[in-house]
Amino acid sequence: MSIPATVRAMRAAGVGDSQIVDTVLAMAEEALAKGRARQAKYRNNNDIGDVTNVNNVSDVTNPSPEQKPPTPQKTQTPTLPPPVSPTGKPAPPSRGRALPADWRPSEQFWRWAAEKGHSRDVCDQSLEEMREWADANRNRQIARKADWCSALKGWVRKAAKNRKGTDPPKNDLMSASRRNIERMANL
Repeated sequence: MSIPATVRAMRAAGVGDSQIVDTVLAMAEEALAKGRARQAKYRNNNDIGDVTNVNNVSDVTNPSPEQKPPTPQKTQTPTLPPPVSPTGKPAPPSRGRALPADWRPSEQFWRWAAEKGHSRDVCDQSLEEMREWADANRNRQIARKADWCSALKGWVRKAAKNRKGTDPPKNDLMSASRRNIERMANL
């Protein structure tokens, strides 16, 4: 019987929680021991040894007692099984959430942006682009984030990196030359 089915049957019979936990732990340990035994048997059966000596071939269907894997020793402390959903399957880990329609960046984000020297315009533009992207991908797993402020920081960093070099520098020799040419042209 599976662990979830056993737990349901024990709950229906009115068995106490501590006894259920003990039973589940025993079942989990038994399953681990069976798995280790299968692995050891697989390793022993797949050890080809000396392929040039035909007399060294063992009977796989009836292994001798010295070929059987040793019974596993209890070396690990028992752990609780993963949480179980109402259907009896393990509950999946949290994978974030979609961007709420009324979401706003925290004050901590604005402090971070000010410390890094990002303008309010760049942050607002990045926020708008991130909202459009999240809305366009709302049914995909990629648009679910555990921390939307961290995601927005990435959008702002990318926008600031892409903006570098687009504004002409104001204090270089070429800019000064252009300004002088424009002044002379206007005389």
